[in-house]
Amino acid sequence: MVNCGYLASHDGLIKFTRFLFELIAWTCIVDVSGYSNFPNAQYAAAILIISWILDFVWIVLHIFDKQNSINMDLNRFNLWTAVLMSFLVFIGFITITVEATVPLWKNAAAFAFFTFCNWIYDLWVCRGKQS
Repeated sequence: MVNCGYLASHDGLIKFTRFLFELIAWTCIVDVSGYSNFPNAQYAAAILIISWILDFVWIVLHIFDKQNSINMDLNRFNLWTAVLMSFLVFIGFITITVEATVPLWKNAAAFAFFTFCNWIYDLWVCRGKQS
């Protein structure tokens, strides 16, 4: 059964907007030819792709109502994932900002910052669910 209503929920909106921000950010990075010559750009792209995949898996898990078949506390998992990814995406944002000599990388830096803010917001919401 497909639960498309998840995307309209508060959690679904957070994850889906972050999914789009991450997608735009990492595609802006890898669209520049020769980005593989810049280790900072490679790191930022790798972190944003990992974050993007995590959100994709989370969204698919909830759309197909499979979150109950996982034997763990997803709120706690989401909390610790948000802590880790907030830190990593912030470092990725800083590294791509340092390398932002190309307009696409400036766009990537902006969307990486939006992604970071979204992770922090998700962390704040998760912290409220733990209380």
